[in-house]
Amino acid sequence: MIGGRQVEEVEGRYFNRSYILDKCGLTGNYDKIYPFDNEGRGLISPGYEYKVFEIRGLRIGILICADV
Repeated sequence: MIGGRQVEEVEGRYFNRSYILDKCGLTGNYDKIYPFDNEGRGLISPGYEYKVFEIRGLRIGILICADV
């Protein structure tokens, strides 16, 4: 399992997004819910839901920075 993070544009909005990959490829993604005011020059949109992924029988949740 590998997690990665980047800023990604979706329909004109920017998200601080983390991806979950396993040996079969992309499992899913999670968008940071509580971005800082100055994050991405203030252009980062918040995500709207916490997500849980199941990989090989394990349930895994992701939090980015201030979402804790």
